[in-house]
Amino acid sequence: MQNVLCPRSGGLQLALDNLSTLDAIYDVTVMYGQMRMPERRGMAPGMFDFCCGPQTFKHLHIHLNRIPIEQVPKEKLALRNWTIDRFVEKERIIDEFYSDSPEGGTPLPCVPISQTLPSTLFFSAALVAPFFSRTIGRIYLLTIASSPLLIAWLHIRKCV
Repeated sequence: MQNVLCPRSGGLQLALDNLSTLDAIYDVTVMYGQMRMPERRGMAPGMFDFCCGPQTFKHLHIHLNRIPIEQVPKEKLALRNWTIDRFVEKERIIDEFYSDSPEGGTPLPCVPISQTLPSTLFFSAALVAPFFSRTIGRIYLLTIASSPLLIAWLHIRKCV
C-alpha cells in the first residue's frame, strides 16, 4: 500500500471484545485538495494552508461508511483479513482521488455572518473579560497557575 499505513487490528479486536454497546463501526477517509499540489502528494495541509491556500486546491473530500457491527467478524484471523480489505478499499479511494481532475464534488454554500457572528462575539467577550473584571481575572489566573500542578499530578498517577 502506498497511501495508507499497514492496518493493525489488535485495537479493533480489543474494542469488539470489551464494548458491548457498540452498534456500528465508522470507516472514515479524509483527503485534502492541497494533497494534489505539486510536491505535496500525501502531505495533509496545516490549518493556515487549508484556510488561506490557493482556491483551486481548497477541497475537502470525505468518504464515510457506517458498518453495522453484525457485519464485522469476531474471530481474530477473520477480523485481520476484514481490516486489510477495508484498507485496500481506502487505497483504491485515494488512488481515484489522485487520478481524477481537481474539480468535482458539490461545493457547500457560504455560511451567513448571522450564524457565525454570535459565537464570535461570545468567545471574544470571554477572552477580553479578564482584563475588565478583577474576579474573572483572578479565576483565569488561578486556572492558569493550577494547570502545571494538574499536569504533574496526572503524570504522577500515570494517567498520561
